[in-house]
Amino acid sequence: MARQFAHSLLLRTTLLGSALVSAVTAPAAAQDRAFVDAVRYLHDKVTACWNVPPAAAPAGTIVRIRLKLDRNGAVTGEPIVLDQPLEPGAARLAESARRAIIRCAPYDGLKRPGALYSRWREIVLNFRQPD
Repeated sequence: MARQFAHSLLLRTTLLGSALVSAVTAPAAAQDRAFVDAVRYLHDKVTACWNVPPAAAPAGTIVRIRLKLDRNGAVTGEPIVLDQPLEPGAARLAESARRAIIRCAPYDGLKRPGALYSRWREIVLNFRQPD
């Protein structure tokens, strides 16, 4: 199946290289909860737009894409594929993920936690080829 939403997108949002897994599992403050909600919103919206190329890359292949957002949730500039994949299949996976980010924009749901803009204005998304 080309779209397996529950397992097609491994989204770990990182800011300046630090993983937010702990923030997602145990938010300590209201601001952290609002940020987690923003991350979940972004995950759900991108997942809904991502057409995963079937078996494009080996199962478990991860591509990382950095994007910048303005205060209204619009993507500024082009999303950048980090660690450019060398395999053609991984490159197709990366391109499909990059297109999903662009296709889903703007991310209007991010306006709500606007006070957290400094935390979500530049985000790295990890996309994983499903098993």
